[in-house]
Amino acid sequence: MFNHLDINEETILIGHSCGADFLIRWLSENKTKVGKTALVTPFLDPDHDEVKSDFFNFKIDSTIQNRVQEISIFYSTDDEQEILTNVAQIKESIPNVEIKVFKDKGHFTRK
Repeated sequence: MFNHLDINEETILIGHSCGADFLIRWLSENKTKVGKTALVTPFLDPDHDEVKSDFFNFKIDSTIQNRVQEISIFYSTDDEQEILTNVAQIKESIPNVEIKVFKDKGHFTRK
């Protein structure tokens, strides 16, 4: 379904939790140029502890940074430790990702 959208250099993509990881995977597997991408509390589940599927079975393509004009990660310091580990993993794979750090926002699902 996502591939039917007209995604181009003017598109802004925003994904939260598993949605952020969907975007990382989609950008890794497609060579589409995108305007901006915001990844909010990305959840990679590399050990497949939470989601028993191949959804998270992919390698982050470090050339994403060549196709996305601006890529940012938003996370809170009081989120689960796994999220903090995921942020570090993404930063290692995509060095120019901009990190936006918040406090007391958890998984950005509280009011």
